[in-house]
Amino acid sequence: VRGMLVYSSGGTLLGMILYETAKECLLPSLSKWESHLITIVVTVLLVTLLTAYALRMQNNLRSEISRNRRAAESAQRHLALIVESSDDAIISIDPEGRILSFNPGAERIFGFPVDSVLNHQLSLLIPPEIPDRTAELIDQAKTGTVIRHDRGVFLRSDGSRIHLSV
Repeated sequence: VRGMLVYSSGGTLLGMILYETAKECLLPSLSKWESHLITIVVTVLLVTLLTAYALRMQNNLRSEISRNRRAAESAQRHLALIVESSDDAIISIDPEGRILSFNPGAERIFGFPVDSVLNHQLSLLIPPEIPDRTAELIDQAKTGTVIRHDRGVFLRSDGSRIHLSV
């Protein structure tokens, strides 16, 4: 709204300067009263036109934002469906190594129900005799390093080991 006011005010001021300059040249015989009346009418017209234009621009921006939001939500739903329907284990963790998501593929592979692993450390899936590299992998992710095909041994819910490519 403030931007519209600045736009309308600036446009009106510029329009009035041009109008006053042209009025003195084109209509020098007007009385003061007629001149003031014309100035008021021109000002109201300029403010109305510029405000209408600014409102139309604002509505166009709102429509574009709405379209972009719907497209982003659609893409998010699409990606969520891919993750949910994948046979591969897809697990996300926070910077402290806590499990944030555990898709059905991970449930099937590791044997843990999702509710039993959420908010637990990823180390829950790593055998105790194997060094936990979670912090190292998180540090690499923070620097933007792409980790491709790291291999590891993980624990299933029944205590058995499973060899996976990460």
